[in-house]
Amino acid sequence: MNYVKLYADFLNRQADLKKPLKVVLDCSNGPAGIVIKQLKISGLKIIAINDRVDGRFPAHAPSPLEPGALKDIKIAVRKNRADFGAVFDADADRIFFVDNLGELIPFHVSTYLLSMENKPPYVGDVYVAEVLKHLKLLKIRASKVGTYNVKRVMKKTGASFGAEFSRHHFFREMKNADSGFLALIKALNALSKMPYTAAQFTELLPSFHYEQFNTRTEKPRALMNKIMKKYRKQALRISRLDGWLIDFGDWLLAVRSSNTEPLLRFFLGSVNEKVFRRELKNLKLLLQK
Repeated sequence: MNYVKLYADFLNRQADLKKPLKVVLDCSNGPAGIVIKQLKISGLKIIAINDRVDGRFPAHAPSPLEPGALKDIKIAVRKNRADFGAVFDADADRIFFVDNLGELIPFHVSTYLLSMENKPPYVGDVYVAEVLKHLKLLKIRASKVGTYNVKRVMKKTGASFGAEFSRHHFFREMKNADSGFLALIKALNALSKMPYTAAQFTELLPSFHYEQFNTRTEKPRALMNKIMKKYRKQALRISRLDGWLIDFGDWLLAVRSSNTEPLLRFFLGSVNEKVFRRELKNLKLLLQK
């Protein structure tokens, strides 16, 4: 049985473009290139790059999060004057979107875009859900970080769509599994219904300045207590769903222990860039003491 064709046929049936679009797809030398060759969507012109399967990943790192991994897609979108671009990771379960100007679309914008093609309820990991709640963009149920946790909450709530900060996107049509390809199709469906370009759509939504980083420590509990001693009194709201999520009104701070390594994971962000820079500097100074 030709499973690639079965999958591609399923994806083709999900497409519902309301206007012609041109998209550049970077396959990262993974198997996404095999599926792309089977896509036959009316009104969609696909320009595939790095679509030859090669486990040595000659074009760039297999993860789009690695430095330089987005260079090819940004150049190709601008060169081809495409409406949209996307980069798959090595196994095509994650996808990162790029607008028509070749700029990476922020995670909260891509989640909001995909929500337009799915009916509520929605689920997001603590980063996605808290940022969308902070921005007053979308009602979305929060889960702990991790694929297992998002799927579990989706099943419990009957959600149609789930999203992780890492750009895993989960869909009821996939039995709550993640799919970079179905995320692509739904994003294109949504974009085709808009009177805006992808860049204009991003500009319509509030910006969010953030940084995620890790700090190695042999005493994560002691460091967590030190951080909470510093910030607890300033907090407007504290969530203990997954580590600590502290809402200060004009900025957010999330701190959680790694499940596999001796380190703490930090996420800090704000709508206000000056507040973001100030609080990020203060936090890193605290961690150095």
